Amino acid sequence: MAVRANGGRRSQIPTNPIHNRIAEVLVPVADLERARAWYCALLDVTEPEPADGCARLEMQGVSLTLTSGTDERPRRLPAVVLRTEDVAATEAFLRKHGIAVTAAGDGWLTFADPDGNVLMVRGPRG
Repeated sequence: MAVRANGGRRSQIPTNPIHNRIAEVLVPVADLERARAWYCALLDVTEPEPADGCARLEMQGVSLTLTSGTDERPRRLPAVVLRTEDVAATEAFLRKHGIAVTAAGDGWLTFADPDGNVLMVRGPRG
């Protein structure tokens, strides 16, 4: 990997210590208990015990960490993209649970959590 440093000269970094994968996604929430229950029900995961104003939901390959006590506003662009094999079934599931779909397109849809953070669900890539 070439990096410009020291007046624009190129230097080589032989080993990159940063892994090429997402480890965790942070989602700001106003009410940690409410958000924890909502996300755990939506994603069918075990409710973790909160610690230090956070609740880390362990998912396949990445953690979704709900954070409270921040001044962050809800995210309007999807910071979290979830996968599904069936977008139509996902839309029906969300509506059945009282969750409004805010936008939809060819193979995707968006909805908001109780704090207004926008989430996306995307189907298989064609």
